[in-house]
Parts: sequence; structure tokens; C-alpha cells
Amino acid sequence: MSEKMDILVVEDSDNDFFFIERALKGLKKARKFQRVLNGEEALEYLRDHEETLPRVILMDIHMPVMNGYACLENIKALPKFRYIPVLIFSTMGTDYHAHRSLDLHAASHIVKPSTFAEYQRILQSVEFYWFGTTLLPPS
Repeated sequence: MSEKMDILVVEDSDNDFFFIERALKGLKKARKFQRVLNGEEALEYLRDHEETLPRVILMDIHMPVMNGYACLENIKALPKFRYIPVLIFSTMGTDYHAHRSLDLHAASHIVKPSTFAEYQRILQSVEFYWFGTTLLPPS
């Protein structure tokens, strides 16, 4: 059996993933993470790793093949996956997008930052809250 994944990163942009990866690698405690490029790949990953589901999913909205909202709807519709916290991580920072994310049962809607220092701050906060404060049910 594989080791449990901490974070599944669903991100099609190489530039955005570069900053996410650097920030995750800089956390005090090393976090295992895996990248997939779109919602369809995320669902495939979850189905292929049902015994070692990620503790948190960090997901963009605008992606090819299947966008983040469609993927989120699918995740929350499947009993095995519905309790995995999905954090929408997007450049879309309007009230509409935040409400849509939460209406679809995302745990949070985070606006992507413009600097690496902000990526670090956000991902440190994600780590502190989701791995140090919140009790998550076992997968």
C-alpha cells in the first residue's frame, strides 16, 4: 500500500504550480503532494488511490477537460470522497465565484496571490489549519 498523500494539487498552469510547489517544499514539515492537470485527472487519481486518499485537495477553477467546479460537484457526490476538504485556489476573486465555490461545498475559496511571499503565507496557513488544527475523518 502507498503512503497517504497529504495534498492533491489540481492545477493546469505550470507557472502557478511552480510557486505552489516551492511554497509546499518550504513548509516546516514536509508534506507529500501530487499534481494533476484537470478535474478529470483528479477524479481518476482519487479512484485509483481510494486506500490512500489525500487529506486536502487544492484546486483551480479554470482548467481544460473538466473545470474545478465540475470536479468539485463530482467529488461531493461520491460518498467515498465527499469528506475530503476541497480548497478552491483561483485567480477568480469575485463574490460570485466565492459563493459558487461554497455553494458546491468547497471548504474554502482562496484567491491566488501575486507574489511568492504571499504563496508561502497562504500555504503556511493552509498547513496550520488543515494539518495542525482541524480533525479530519479518516478516509
